[in-house]
Amino acid sequence: MLDSSIQLQVIFDPAVGSAGTMTIMSPDATVGEGFLLEIHDPNSGNKWQGPGSFSDEQAGSAVANIPLDSLFPVGDQGPLNPENLTYPVEVSAAFVGDQGTEVMTLQVNQ
Repeated sequence: MLDSSIQLQVIFDPAVGSAGTMTIMSPDATVGEGFLLEIHDPNSGNKWQGPGSFSDEQAGSAVANIPLDSLFPVGDQGPLNPENLTYPVEVSAAFVGDQGTEVMTLQVNQ
């Protein structure tokens, strides 16, 4: 799925769920396609991971909604609280495609 022309739109809605929800939309993804999402705070070294899946389609784009409280801590730092992150943070999505596992990493400034 990933190449240099992939279009992604990422929206964070702090009002949905106890820790907020990240919505990822892509016209290049297909409904049912899954991925592993990771949020990494480079300043603290803390990471959270969890599965994501494009489960809906809106206006020609596949949509994945990931409640951030569904991500698991990697280590002993506890649940993800976006207010306690030191921005910028790195958000990575790993997809298994025809070429093996492909990872897209984005810097999130807030």
